[in-house]
Amino acid sequence: SHVKRSRSEPAIEPRDSLPRNREWELTPFGKVCQTRAHHGLPFSLMSYNVLAQDLLLDNQYLYRDHPTQVLDWEYRKQKLLQEFSAHQPDILCMQEVQESHLEEFYIPQLKALGYEGEYLRRTGGKVDGCATFYKKDKFSVEEARHVHYFQEGSSLTNRDNVGLILRLIPLNGQEGFCVANTHLLYNPKRGDIKLLQLVKLLAELDHMIPDFRSVPVILCGDFNARPHSFMYKFISQGYLRYHGLPIEGISAQRYGKGRKLLDMGLIPSNLTISDQCHYLEEQHVKMLRESPVLEGQFHTYHSSPYHHFHFPQVSQNSGFLWHKFHLISAYKHFIERTGEPEVTTQTNPFDSSVVDYVFYTVDGRESKSRRGNFSNRNVQEGRIKLLGRLGLLSQGEISSVGNLPNFQNPSDHMPLMVKFLLT
Repeated sequence: SHVKRSRSEPAIEPRDSLPRNREWELTPFGKVCQTRAHHGLPFSLMSYNVLAQDLLLDNQYLYRDHPTQVLDWEYRKQKLLQEFSAHQPDILCMQEVQESHLEEFYIPQLKALGYEGEYLRRTGGKVDGCATFYKKDKFSVEEARHVHYFQEGSSLTNRDNVGLILRLIPLNGQEGFCVANTHLLYNPKRGDIKLLQLVKLLAELDHMIPDFRSVPVILCGDFNARPHSFMYKFISQGYLRYHGLPIEGISAQRYGKGRKLLDMGLIPSNLTISDQCHYLEEQHVKMLRESPVLEGQFHTYHSSPYHHFHFPQVSQNSGFLWHKFHLISAYKHFIERTGEPEVTTQTNPFDSSVVDYVFYTVDGRESKSRRGNFSNRNVQEGRIKLLGRLGLLSQGEISSVGNLPNFQNPSDHMPLMVKFLLT
């Protein structure tokens, strides 16, 4: 399992590579809470693609210019443990957790730090999966839902990615909330498959939370999509007109010449999920086979993008998708202190981007899109209020220490970490 040494190189940590430390960025509400007493439960959450060692070894060409030591599992696991111990998030959502490392590393080390957790391996004999751990002196799990995106019957649903949803109940007697953790398909050319994986995850959340207004949701993980993508737009705006969109633009990972466009028939017949990301009842399935739209009209959108609650109650393959969750990102995707884009993954300077996110539900917001950049106005937070986020670094700041993984960061992704107040 060792990485081949490519050339002579120091085995010790270079002294001159003092990194810029990541700093906490508090929200205005977070600053107020620091100085005044407040009611509610503060808690922290980390979302982290930890890079499965077998996947690192399978893709060594990505890391050919990296010092060998930073690629070694013995070294990397010590660094990972240092991060878990230093930050001790109340909820830890990880992607690319190698199953063979669960018993020898993750479970015992995290148990010693006070965590319990759930793990879901990817299907199809894959070596890794998603894991969500939580501090057992703060939360208990009321329900855990394993979401397999693999489903027989269509080439659009035959990938082995997974999602894991936990309904967590605070031990202090407050009402609970849901945390969804996922790692979506990487393939930049298959935006259609990524979109359907997200649709299935949202349908599972919808099924778990009929009363979505009183149960907040945190949606996090590695979405393999960039902030200016149609996928991000769908999550943030709650609707997307997908008909006619370029498939590669769904995730916007590449600036290719992809000519393929999405047609109306996005949802294959083996997925009994509506355009509203809702599991269909038997009678609807039958009726939808005869007519794609059952109720309501589509004419309202063009005049009024914010009133997407005029969507038909049930439709399938109408050319539109909707979901009922008002989700916003805890990160801004640009660094206020420098004005540069944030980076969550960078194996080389030409491929640095944001693909990891922490979204959370609010009671209301207006999402604006200007030249591919999304922003929210008039946000009314619900039972989960954002206190702050651990700031990310820019492409240049990461390059100055070494592309990921490096001596400070044991994965090819940066961990996201946020603080919330549950009221």
